[in-house]
Amino acid sequence: MSKSTPQPVSEVAIPYRPEATWLCTDAMYRFVVEYKKILDLFWCVVDTAHRIDQMQAIAAHALADPADREKGVDGFNKRVMFQRVQELSEQISRNLVIGMVNNFHCYLSELLQEVMLKRPEILRSSERVTTEDVLQFARVRDIRSFLADRKVSELSYGGLRQTREFISDRLGVELFSAEEQERLLTIFVEIRNVHTHNRGVVNRLFLNRIHQARHPKFVFKIGQFHQVGFDEFVLLSNNCVDVSRHLDAVVAAKFKLKRSRYKTRDKSVAGNAVTNPLAN
Repeated sequence: MSKSTPQPVSEVAIPYRPEATWLCTDAMYRFVVEYKKILDLFWCVVDTAHRIDQMQAIAAHALADPADREKGVDGFNKRVMFQRVQELSEQISRNLVIGMVNNFHCYLSELLQEVMLKRPEILRSSERVTTEDVLQFARVRDIRSFLADRKVSELSYGGLRQTREFISDRLGVELFSAEEQERLLTIFVEIRNVHTHNRGVVNRLFLNRIHQARHPKFVFKIGQFHQVGFDEFVLLSNNCVDVSRHLDAVVAAKFKLKRSRYKTRDKSVAGNAVTNPLAN
């Protein structure tokens, strides 16, 4: 199995860092908190490997013969741990991609649930609800929550296009503010899917799904493993944040959802997502 080389995306790739002034709904706050954790774990792994190698070099230098010490501490740094991180780069890259895309899907689901619970008429359709379903609940609010959760689950299986169409048709807002955003997010989601279901090896299904979202900064070849490089991840994850922040602002304004600054949020909100009342 051959392996594709990550394409250079920019001279300086800098991931977004959450700013204190960012306005967030509850769903957006949880998205930002998880995004920060995903990045912090990556930095922690790299920094820890570097520090271990540095300490090993300092110890080796201190115990070396006086003549050998002339080459300095760096001369004793074998970078064993950093090389180990490089050996595991495929898995580290995969975890970054899957974690970030899953985080975005969770944000979309939670935001839609908030809107549906506030404006239940959005759920109106010709779909049937059985008597058995209704009798499980004692309150109308619980029925609404159940229906909202069911619709969100349905959308999650329908893919990004179905979610975009639902947001446009039922909420009257657009998921993307530019075609570039849709292309990059489609690529991000499909890379996550091919890593989840085919260990990152590009297949015909993957190429078909990104056909309309081809991008000059990404090259995919059938039968090759695609590893997302750091520059690629920054481009894709920053776009993910841009889409989320835009959608959060538009939806919150239209449906009067409460938003507050990121740094002033109650941290307990990070674990209080809207849930199905039947969930254990």
